[in-house]
Amino acid sequence: MKEVVAVDVETGGLDPGEHALLSVGLYHPDEDLEVEMSAQPQKIVTDKALEINGFDRGRVHEGQDLYQAESEVKEFLDGFDKPVFVAHNASYDKAFLTEYFDIQSFEYPFIDTLSVAKLFRQAGMHHPGRLEDLHRKACDGDEGEYHSALYDAKAAYEVYEYFKKKVRSFEGDT
Repeated sequence: MKEVVAVDVETGGLDPGEHALLSVGLYHPDEDLEVEMSAQPQKIVTDKALEINGFDRGRVHEGQDLYQAESEVKEFLDGFDKPVFVAHNASYDKAFLTEYFDIQSFEYPFIDTLSVAKLFRQAGMHHPGRLEDLHRKACDGDEGEYHSALYDAKAAYEVYEYFKKKVRSFEGDT
């Protein structure tokens, strides 16, 4: 069975070509990693993004440089053999990761918990779209530090595990 690594990013906006990557969280039940990096000088950090992720203008310049961050992320991922990634709104996270990091692992499959929640809604089972709401409902998640890359990666992993159990419970219904 493939190992699953959950991932989340915090950014300076919505466009990876224009906005800064501020932090990356990677979660596996046996180990985790959170890397904060300095905002790249040529990239934008919007006030709206700071409001959402809780960073301030000073903090966006305190992290590691991009090369150091990439090295740390790569070293973490080298501990897994072709992992499957889990993320909430995976296309967003993957777009930033592939824009900023030259890491082959990000070519591996991503499971999107947001898309899975939408499939459950289409089947008549209400599951919220926002990670915080989904995590609280499905996993009895607490008020936690949502919009921290590591906390959100762990929440996405727990939501993934919830959906796995839910799907397995349907197998007995057939």
